[in-house]
Amino acid sequence: MLQRHPKMDLNKTDLLQLLSYLEGEVQARDVAIAALKALSELEDEKRKHAQDTAQGDDVTYMLEKERERLRQEVNKYKQNFHFVVRMSKN
Repeated sequence: MLQRHPKMDLNKTDLLQLLSYLEGEVQARDVAIAALKALSELEDEKRKHAQDTAQGDDVTYMLEKERERLRQEVNKYKQNFHFVVRMSKN
């Protein structure tokens, strides 16, 4: 037969107090879990933002390179045009 320890004899008030403590612990655990989920979501958003920014930087770089290429092409066209005009005057 199972023997009970004398210190484990709890009255109704003690049991209600213990239940109250345990409910508080469960609530605290739920709050901690919710906070961790929010932090996880924030970290995901931060990572996505960094990726989007990096992609935006790549697009900006490619557009700048294309602009420079087009600028050089226009300059060559202008030089050729001026050469042709000078040659036609002679």
